[in-house]
Amino acid sequence: MQTLESYAITPLIQQERVSLPPALIISIQLLMGVLFGILGLALATPMAALGLTLVRETYVRRYLEREDGEADARTDLQPSA
Repeated sequence: MQTLESYAITPLIQQERVSLPPALIISIQLLMGVLFGILGLALATPMAALGLTLVRETYVRRYLEREDGEADARTDLQPSA
């Protein structure tokens, strides 16, 4: 059961929830491995996922909300036909 969970269920859930580009994963693993050794290599992917999620939740979401608000304001200013 644990093998099924480790090799099938967990990767499918992670793929849906956190989508990391492969080049980003390899780059972060190389950088963290060189800087912090084996511990950095072990923590590189989770730290990359955390960082990407934080950026998406803080900056991207705010930008999209601001853009939607501006679009609503523009449509409110246009005269109706």
